Amino acid sequence: MYIVIDTLSRNVLGEFDSLIEAKSLFLGLVAATPDAYRDLRVLSEDGVEQIVPRQEVHDALRSAIA
Repeated sequence: MYIVIDTLSRNVLGEFDSLIEAKSLFLGLVAATPDAYRDLRVLSEDGVEQIVPRQEVHDALRSAIA
């Protein structure tokens, strides 16, 4: 299981069975609100942060602009 969490509010924004689904939510939120990148995290069920590569973030932002 993977969760997307807002570190400021400590709200869980989504729970997913796969990392791909969690990254999809993360990237969608960042595309909608780029400043959210600083505060959002994807964590595995044991609490380990899953890194979302910067290139994927840049691609999501470019897609949102287009």
